[in-house]
Amino acid sequence: MVDIAVEKPFISLQNQKERLEFAKTHKMKTDNFWKKVIFSDESKFKIFGSDGHRTVWRKPNTALDPKNLHPTVKHGSGSVMVWGHMASNGQDNYPKHTARNVKMWRLFHCKQQLHTQPQSPDINVIENLWATLEIAVQKHQIRNKAHLKQVLQEEWDKIFPDTIRKLVESVPRRLEDIIKAKGHATKY
Repeated sequence: MVDIAVEKPFISLQNQKERLEFAKTHKMKTDNFWKKVIFSDESKFKIFGSDGHRTVWRKPNTALDPKNLHPTVKHGSGSVMVWGHMASNGQDNYPKHTARNVKMWRLFHCKQQLHTQPQSPDINVIENLWATLEIAVQKHQIRNKAHLKQVLQEEWDKIFPDTIRKLVESVPRRLEDIIKAKGHATKY
């Protein structure tokens, strides 16, 4: 059977070791510990949707029906970078998160910081929230950047606290999967 390979971030040997060590060190942390963690990250949202493939369900011979098309533009369609957080003081060592001004803000506002490993979106559960938000935004006919910002805010506000709770509760399972995978990529 031929299939498309699953895309996951490249994880260097050093990062595999660090991910494994992080998972082993934090696997016994309690739910109460994870409830106090602020997961944060940035994401890019485009006016014309994501850079990835879009799946549609369609009847045979309807591939060119407008409702089944994914419009594209050469360049310059516009996008919005957003930074968000949900529930703890974590950051993932990505250079944008370790910039001097960000470090200074955290120094004064965050009492404790949890440093996750680079190339570890499976640990930072906000990545799953970005995917949920992307799906919700794609349901709208975005007209321009201002409209995209408005829709992003509206859809973010619709995210149920239960969704966030379930994501945070999944962290121990994610760590177990990282241990089983010896630091390699997981299903998350």
